[in-house]
Amino acid sequence: MVREILVDLNFQKQGFGKQLMSMCVEHARDKGAVGVVTETAFDNIPMQKLCEKLGFKKWENPQWKKGITYKLVFN
Repeated sequence: MVREILVDLNFQKQGFGKQLMSMCVEHARDKGAVGVVTETAFDNIPMQKLCEKLGFKKWENPQWKKGITYKLVFN
């Protein structure tokens, strides 16, 4: 389980976040996971766009109301 992924402000908008998220998704897939769930703050628009770009879908999570939960289910 990965708790947090952060990209230093000096390195944002260079594709590092996308690369890190893609690596986490592929690792989960390679290890036999059925999918990936991630959460982000309501005001973290770049992360929301990244999740959607990577194929994650918004998921209603009744246990977490402080932001948005995204889920990616592997086929």
